[in-house]
Order: sequence, then C-alpha cells, then structure tokens
Amino acid sequence: MSKQSMVLFRITRLNHKKMLFESKEHVPRGCREHDTQPAFTKLDLTKKKFGAIYFEAEITHREGIAMEGFWHGQRIHEVVSESLLASYYNLDRNVLIIEAPHALASAAVRRLDNDCREDIRLTRVRIDFNHVLSKTPGLTVLGAWTSSPKEMIRSRAAFSGVDLQKQKDFKLMRKSGELSNISVSYPFGVEDLRVNVSRWCAAFFLEPVALERRLQFMEHLATFEVKQKPRRRGSTKAA
Repeated sequence: MSKQSMVLFRITRLNHKKMLFESKEHVPRGCREHDTQPAFTKLDLTKKKFGAIYFEAEITHREGIAMEGFWHGQRIHEVVSESLLASYYNLDRNVLIIEAPHALASAAVRRLDNDCREDIRLTRVRIDFNHVLSKTPGLTVLGAWTSSPKEMIRSRAAFSGVDLQKQKDFKLMRKSGELSNISVSYPFGVEDLRVNVSRWCAAFFLEPVALERRLQFMEHLATFEVKQKPRRRGSTKAA
C-alpha cells in the first residue's frame, strides 16, 4: 500500500466500549456465484502507541471484483481483493488518519458508516482552499485542477509552472470553478513539503517524508476545514 497517500477523517461518533468494528459480509456486486468469499471491512483501534499522541489502528478491507476467467481449469466470475490499511488515531482530537489513496480509504469508511453507524461514525473533512492559499505565507502553487459545478463541466483544466498564484490563468481558473486539487510546495517546519492536496483532506507526498511529520501535516491541513453555518431555529421559507 502506498505510504505516500493519506486521508484524514473526523471521529464524530464512537462507542467507547468497543474498539473493534466489523461490517456485514457482502456478496460482491456483479458476481453470479453466491458461495464466493465475502467482502467486508474491519477496523481495529489498537492500544499500541505511535509517537507522542497517536495510537495505531488496523483496517482490513476486502472488496469483490467481477472478473471472468479460469483458475486451475475451473471457471470463475470474481476475485476478492484484500487491503490492509495502516491507520492512526487520537480520540482527544477525534481524528483517524488512514495511510491509503483517497478512493480506497473512502470505500472502507463508507462501508463502516453503513454497517456500524450506531457505534462509530467517520466524517469527511472538506478543506477551504481559499483559506489555504491566502493564509499560508511562502506557499508556491505548482499545479491546480478545478471543475465548474455551475456549468456541470466534468473535465478538468490543469496548469503547471512556477507559483501559479501570480499568473493570470490561475486567477481566472479560481473564478471559473471550485478548486478540487492543488500541487504545492508547502512551508512546514524546517523544510518545505512537495505535496498534492485534495479538498477532502487527502494528500499525496511527492517526496519521502517521515511518518510522524506526515501525520502532523494532515492535522495542520484539517485546520482549514470548511465551517458549517449553524441553522437558525424556527426559520422557514415564506409560502
């Protein structure tokens, strides 16, 4: 599993009497055989400490993949892929950081949320890129991707160069649609980090970075979380 990718989730619900959470066993979609190995997800919040403030967690995520073929002369219709995702949590800060690509981490969390919602709830963190860009002195934008939800454009425009914030094309891109990913040289501690960041608090580190420093960066990134506006009580639309 890639040790360069990380995703941060908020722990918004937790049954403290349990430290092991298991989803239901699912027959993989698209499979025509019902006696195949099941797909499931399991999260184990261990008591093994890592560094000064984190504990280790283990996620087992098994997903069925439809595939037509033969195995030792027998026709098969699917294979089950198993991923072991190293993770780290801090209950005082209510964070779980998964060491995996965004799509894989989100699939595991989504299944746990569906099947274990009474005991644990993990919530995605959305980053306000406008705050990241305006509140981080010395930040250099090396690449950016955006889409325009108002125009329902699914394709993305990519730009590359040195410090895009100073270029006209980048300013126009920020106005044309919401930024979804940025590639940056990020001042963090004694050395800058070369990292790709998505708006869902996911990061891909372009250079080797020590694990504890990567965890610290993910929590720092989460400080730019979009704040939800509280709903006003008793407010209703006029008929």
